[in-house]
Amino acid sequence: MPTSSSRVPSVVMVRRYSASEGPSRSSADTSDISRFKKAPLRGLFCCRVPAPLISLQCHGLVIDNSFLPLPLWEQAFYKGRRLDAEVSIHAASLRGDLDVVNAVEACRLLQRSHGVKVTGSPGTTFERSQENIGKISDPREALRQLLAYSELPDALMLWIIHYRLPQLLEPQEKISLLQRLAILLYLKFPERKDLSYHCLTSEPTGALLKGAPQRMLRPGDWYTQAYPYLPMLQVAWSQGRFEQMWLSVAAAQNDGRYFPISDHHIRALSVIGEASRCLDLFRRLYEASPVEFTIGSISNLLFLSLGSEELPHEFLDQLHRHFDQLAQKMFGPIESEQIPITKSITQRVTISERPLLVVVSSDLRNHPVGRFWLPIARMLKSHFQVISVVGHPRDYDHIRDELRELSDEWWPLEASEVPQMALRISQQQPDLLLDLGGHTADNHPAFLSQRLATLQVTYLGFFGPTYARCCDWWIVDQALMQWISSSYPGAEPLWALPGSSLCYLPQLHDLPAIESIRHSESQHRVFGSFNHTRKLTSSTLRRYGAILHDIPDAVLQFRSHSFHDPAVRRRFLIRLQDAGVAPHQLQPLPYARSASEAMADYGRIHLHLDSHPVSGTTTTLDALAMGIPVLTCPTPYYAGAISAALLQHVGLGDHICLDPADLSSQARWLTDRYKSAASRRQLAKKVRSSAVCDKDVVPRMFIEQLQLMLHQKRAACSVSSLSS
Repeated sequence: MPTSSSRVPSVVMVRRYSASEGPSRSSADTSDISRFKKAPLRGLFCCRVPAPLISLQCHGLVIDNSFLPLPLWEQAFYKGRRLDAEVSIHAASLRGDLDVVNAVEACRLLQRSHGVKVTGSPGTTFERSQENIGKISDPREALRQLLAYSELPDALMLWIIHYRLPQLLEPQEKISLLQRLAILLYLKFPERKDLSYHCLTSEPTGALLKGAPQRMLRPGDWYTQAYPYLPMLQVAWSQGRFEQMWLSVAAAQNDGRYFPISDHHIRALSVIGEASRCLDLFRRLYEASPVEFTIGSISNLLFLSLGSEELPHEFLDQLHRHFDQLAQKMFGPIESEQIPITKSITQRVTISERPLLVVVSSDLRNHPVGRFWLPIARMLKSHFQVISVVGHPRDYDHIRDELRELSDEWWPLEASEVPQMALRISQQQPDLLLDLGGHTADNHPAFLSQRLATLQVTYLGFFGPTYARCCDWWIVDQALMQWISSSYPGAEPLWALPGSSLCYLPQLHDLPAIESIRHSESQHRVFGSFNHTRKLTSSTLRRYGAILHDIPDAVLQFRSHSFHDPAVRRRFLIRLQDAGVAPHQLQPLPYARSASEAMADYGRIHLHLDSHPVSGTTTTLDALAMGIPVLTCPTPYYAGAISAALLQHVGLGDHICLDPADLSSQARWLTDRYKSAASRRQLAKKVRSSAVCDKDVVPRMFIEQLQLMLHQKRAACSVSSLSS
């Protein structure tokens, strides 16, 4: 199912920080900075450093900080030269320039910076001046006092984060300010590699994560506060540097200093196909201390649990009850403030009125969810008034641009503003709330825990139900129903569409014209696997191993975007050989740098092998529309049955393998059937001419079903109102 990037739970939910490291000034570091200037507002060092930042001009006031000299030891310490600072302290003490009390306090500060627990409070020049100044109400005076100490990074951070940042209203202004502060600290204090992490802990949206330098700090690089260590790990996670992240967690925990508890080493298990181990570890932690889990952590656990080979129903019941409790606590009195849905029915609905539909998703962009939703959105506007509530508000692309044009209103959503957005939605008294994210990364199924609209449903973005108490239906289709009708006790009811639940337009997914596809016609069979590595579980690899062992003349070509980390690629090469695949049968492909290169890879293979227990969705449709048959063996759950349902919808139900023991023989049959390029080209034509790829059939059917759902819900509400 199309979901967001790898999603696994946190024990204590880690805030989505942006982070950076400040390197020494070397040629490598210069290239780091120049690399990030290429993509404006996508990283810490991507915007140019204007001259006024270096001269520290503000509101026409130029600060001259040369009149206030700092002790040599303090200058050295804050610039990252702790050894020089220690020598300066002892030298000043021997000369009589530093009394014993101040020397002891200075040494305590040094000890703290190395992680030694000492009593007493350090007394630096800056801290003493702040105690004497007290609270400053005049921003200009605060600026004058703080920037007099601009040789200290603390002064710059204190001014920007605690005085200037709260004055800004627009989120983009805040991000830009923190971005510029990170640049300034990076350049002004090159030996203090931890400074940018400190300042960027104030940026909770994660907008700057992917642009941070690709360098991990050693435990000794952190000074008196180590909490920005978590943003550093989050940067590595978002950039796909999984081995470095894992080793950094181990180094921090073995250092002897205190570092905040992190779950990054556990969540990395999902990237290497060990989702079951990942879930087991988190479940043990949850059962030991459930109060430490946030609403996002519970959502993550639901995601992992619903992708299991056998669903843990008792655990799921415990999780969704806990999720609902946290949602009620987060939203507070919203529900009591809204107008009852029965009242809105009699007041708002007229024959000529378009019902008000609120669509909530963080993936209304160039993402599988956005590409599947767009053809429906194109037809939706003439039947509904549409308000799009959109996460990732700073992402811009052609899919997002069109979806915005198709919306009557476009409401950006920050993660910290979910309660306020729920109140804003309820005040509109919408007829229908449609959640497109479920328990996937950066989405907010908690909206479905409140009655914000007459009808509330979930659809498209998640491979399972939400279990939300105010979700009226989970939209699937009749092909899926035959597999999953009784698989989710305690979840919201299923609403089965009469046709495909997905609309796949090849042009939106960057597929080439059929005539331009270059299909391979090699003499030996070529299998492919292009799903994400988190789906390459032990059971998937065992099935691959059995197929390739039974067909020794076949080879396996595989790729995933996680393979840009060499350690991940190397691990799967080893695991596939352990599963019985001969070395000569393994042909790892480099990560495709563009959509056209990714699609060209399908022309190399004769058969795409599906994953288990979470099958492909977008990848399955990509393969089929490129003329490549897909071999799948469904499970009784959505995550494992969606490929089979798609095969049925395009008229290829005979391609589905019902028994894992028959996978090898089915693979032989499919590769023989589609051995020639002509047969694969014919398959591509068949798939692309099916209803799944029709820009009108699925959208029209979906809108009719929405109208039918709304009619049934209104009727039920009217009956309930009359009986009460």
